[in-house]
Amino acid sequence: MQKRQRKPAGSADLDSDASAMTEDILSGISVEELREFLEADLFDVPVNPEFKEALRRKLWDLVQSRSDRTNGGGGGEGSGPH
Repeated sequence: MQKRQRKPAGSADLDSDASAMTEDILSGISVEELREFLEADLFDVPVNPEFKEALRRKLWDLVQSRSDRTNGGGGGEGSGPH
């Protein structure tokens, strides 16, 4: 007899929420706007090092705060790339 794999509680709800969210986001964007947005990747645009560092720190802080909420803490000073 095989064991059945259990899906996490509410995973079907998460899939439908993500699908609805994607449809909402895409419904307000024309194909031309999407094409223009994606074409920006083709250009060699210099990156501002201060902006890049500030963004890296902000993203790391967001990751840490989310991790702290889900794991009950534990991500103290010196645990990341600050």
